[in-house]
Amino acid sequence: MRKTIDLHGCLTSQAKAYLLKTLDSCPSSVSELVVIHGSNHGDKLAQLVRKQIKHPRISKIFLTMNPGETILELKAVKTGIKK
Repeated sequence: MRKTIDLHGCLTSQAKAYLLKTLDSCPSSVSELVVIHGSNHGDKLAQLVRKQIKHPRISKIFLTMNPGETILELKAVKTGIKK
């Protein structure tokens, strides 16, 4: 499943907090997070998403043909339940 978030208009600190909160709360069924960061007003948000953000759920980062968008491939959430 794919989820999309839009970081337009956020300060870098706000975008980082929102992105990390989203990654923490994404259910295991979400395998891709599409991050819309824009490209016309500098590249701070793009750099945050593409190079600076670290989270255990992120397995790969894909750049798309749209310079204002990045796709994060997510690992499944591990549950503490053992069978």
